Amino acid sequence: MRTALAWLMTGFVLVSFAQAADEGHKVKTKKHAITAVFPDKPKQTDLKDGEHYILEVKETGAYLLQYNEFEKEIDTDDKKAVKMIFDGAMEAMIKALPGAKLASSKDSIEDEMPIRDFELDMGEKGSYVGRMALDDDKMIQVAVLGTKAFVKTDAAKEFLESVEVGDE
Repeated sequence: MRTALAWLMTGFVLVSFAQAADEGHKVKTKKHAITAVFPDKPKQTDLKDGEHYILEVKETGAYLLQYNEFEKEIDTDDKKAVKMIFDGAMEAMIKALPGAKLASSKDSIEDEMPIRDFELDMGEKGSYVGRMALDDDKMIQVAVLGTKAFVKTDAAKEFLESVEVGDE
């Protein structure tokens, strides 16, 4: 009887761990109620104007969530200003990643927030697939970067789709 009970308890513990692993690690920023579900616990860094979360996956890639606050609010209905901010951010990323080239970019609006989905081709280093969103007082970026195979995984897609911006 004890053996059967021990096996049953071991099975329960293993199933619980498997379910917890499937659920990932939900992160909520200290400010702005931004959430994302990482596959495991990311490293968090406070920035002068925001927060940065990164989970590195050995030799394949990384998951990234970051927001940066603006010094003053912007008018997200001003299409010229929004385009200028997105274009400036893209240029800065390309300069920061030697050899990176813009592979694709698409602008849209979701929940009244301007969005830019993009992919940077980093040659032999892989790809950088991400999304930028503008709110009145901040830019939010979520990305998956790494090998071309890594950024196309279901886990990468689930991470990118897990981000939510709540009411503060």
